[in-house]
Amino acid sequence: MRTQRADLVLYERRTGKYFIVDHKKVWRLSNITEEQFLPHGQFIGYSIIGRKLYGSAFGGVILNRVCLQGPRFDRTIINHSKEVIMAFIASMKETLWRLDAYKDKSWRETPGVFDEQVCKGKYESCPFMKMCIGIK
Repeated sequence: MRTQRADLVLYERRTGKYFIVDHKKVWRLSNITEEQFLPHGQFIGYSIIGRKLYGSAFGGVILNRVCLQGPRFDRTIINHSKEVIMAFIASMKETLWRLDAYKDKSWRETPGVFDEQVCKGKYESCPFMKMCIGIK
């Protein structure tokens, strides 16, 4: 199950739009550090929540990248397409189905998901990574 907690919600009086803001610390302000967040489920989830809560008054998700190498920042407004949102919802439904289908099985009987985001995340490894991929 996903949990979402926005860093900040802004209301822009001039336009009457609401924005969900997420702050990310990065080492560089580059296209790479911007693009890595565009397909991220956290940001797509914010788009879904924003559209649900604010309807046509939702202006998008603001990615606020704060550079750790000095007092610099960059803000990008992300507006996910309806197709991306629908695909994400379908993916979440599939995940929930899989969790339910295998809930009574041992980990050895469940299909593995081998991915750098799952096995070796940005901050830590899955505790079962070595066992799953056969490293001793």
